[in-house]
Amino acid sequence: MMWEAFLAILTLSMATGAAPEQHCKYDNVIRYLNISSEKPPPLRTIPKGNWDEPLKVEMQFILMSILSVTEKLQTVTVYFLLAMKWKDVFATWNPQDFCNISKLVLPVDTFWSPYIVIYEQVDEEKSLSRPFLSITHNGIISTTQQHRVTITCNLEMHKFPFDIQTCSISLFSFNHPGAAREQLCKYDDVLQYLNISSEKAPQLHTIPKENWKEPLKVEIEFILISILLVTEKLQTVTIYFLVTMKWKNVFVTWNPQDFCNISKLVLPVDTFWSPYIIIYEQVDEEKSLSRPLLSITHNGMVSTTQQHQVTVTCSLEMHQFPFDTQMCNMSIASVKYSATDIIFQSNQTSEEANKQSQLYHLTNGEWKFTNINIIQYTDLLEEEFVVITYEISMKRRPILYVLNLIFPTCALYILDMAILFSASSYGDKISFQLSLIIGESVLAVILKDILPTSSDDPPIIVMFFIGVFVLMIMGVLETCLLMQLKKKPLHPLLRATKLLRCRKQARTSGSLLHKQGDSLTDVARGQEESRDSNPLGKGNTELPMLTGRMNAEGQRIGTQAELQESESALLVLEKVLFCSHLLLSLLFSIIIIVQWSS
Repeated sequence: MMWEAFLAILTLSMATGAAPEQHCKYDNVIRYLNISSEKPPPLRTIPKGNWDEPLKVEMQFILMSILSVTEKLQTVTVYFLLAMKWKDVFATWNPQDFCNISKLVLPVDTFWSPYIVIYEQVDEEKSLSRPFLSITHNGIISTTQQHRVTITCNLEMHKFPFDIQTCSISLFSFNHPGAAREQLCKYDDVLQYLNISSEKAPQLHTIPKENWKEPLKVEIEFILISILLVTEKLQTVTIYFLVTMKWKNVFVTWNPQDFCNISKLVLPVDTFWSPYIIIYEQVDEEKSLSRPLLSITHNGMVSTTQQHQVTVTCSLEMHQFPFDTQMCNMSIASVKYSATDIIFQSNQTSEEANKQSQLYHLTNGEWKFTNINIIQYTDLLEEEFVVITYEISMKRRPILYVLNLIFPTCALYILDMAILFSASSYGDKISFQLSLIIGESVLAVILKDILPTSSDDPPIIVMFFIGVFVLMIMGVLETCLLMQLKKKPLHPLLRATKLLRCRKQARTSGSLLHKQGDSLTDVARGQEESRDSNPLGKGNTELPMLTGRMNAEGQRIGTQAELQESESALLVLEKVLFCSHLLLSLLFSIIIIVQWSS
């Protein structure tokens, strides 16, 4: 019974499976589709059957994580999944002919796949390796990719930290024209006509000139996308921009009527020659995003667009910081080819470059792009070659530095001035003033980390900080002087003041004292005679005691008068010092405001 059951199960499995006489492999389907691992991958051309209708690519986007948000750079790093699905009408088979095999998983470069560009991307994409796609018997191809991308985003920080941000991820690809409906055409027909094949190595990169006496004209279009970072300490600027180059290859032309009206191809960038450009001011390794494609039309016009993130050196004038406007140059040239081989030409005016850059500018960070000026000239090193220089003008938004540096400094100095009016003791005043100076020192350290270490023209804000320091120290010295004068009221300065006052009074009352002297002498003589004639006056002993008390009282009154006089003089001196301090502060403030506004 057990053997009978086993034979029954075996018979059932053979009946539901493939025919026993067939020996099926996936390689049979691969050979049928003319795919072989020994052959290089075919050139990526769109698999369209009807050339009047576009190829529909379905996308599914899943956001996995928001990794980081950098407010300073106005960038956001996100991690997401992107699934794409389309139909390749030239990659189909009948599953019944291949043991019901209805699905294959192959390397992603086996067939054409959409080339996706993220418009807001500002760094090199870190896509995790997913080198496979799946294809069904009816030609439906699907692939899923994981991406980690840093994009630029206009972050509005007005309500920070209770802010809500909206960032965009724009996906697009290159467009392809249509063709006649009644013909079943492939891009491969054009490639074969142009003698381009994936089985052949890329052509040598030689300049496609028909007349070697005339230089090849390369038109350049520049669009500034974002000013990412300005490092004052290093005198560098990091910018993100688009460069589009266009030239004519006279050896790559065809008649669109011979190929179903196909008038445009999109091919890998190494298929034909392309200009090699350098940036004079570049100081780090260029982070150009991978854009390995170019487009070519039937008349030989070749164009390519590249996204670049470049750090360039720039002479930053920090005199007006933080109310400064900077101008940085970015010079594009090709030192491999002289002016007799290649001529770079800008196909846009300065006004057009400004308009396009303002339209596509993405970020709203610390720096505001104001103007682009295009200058074209011929430079001479070993040979003459053409250089296009883009002068980028940008203005700093100073509100953050005003709130973090200038306003706290002014507030500390106002407190320093207010403490001079307070009724506290001089010791408390000095302690409070020293605390304010320490707080100002902390702000100076923050400023030191921003500004460059050397400068021919010192920034106005540095002179502002130095002036505030000097005025604060002068206030401490004034308080110490007043405290010393209060402890020693008979200070030589007060004695000199008292002596001058006595001399002035002596001049005005000298004549009056001389007239009263005789009358006082007569009165004294009369009192002495009356005392001698009085028998009680000779033995009276209370009179000397009364005289001593009167003398002591007179000395006490005189001491109090001197103290009152010294306090009044000290009060006058304090007012004079404060008024002079206030006048110096106003004069210093006017000078700083005039320099910043000039």
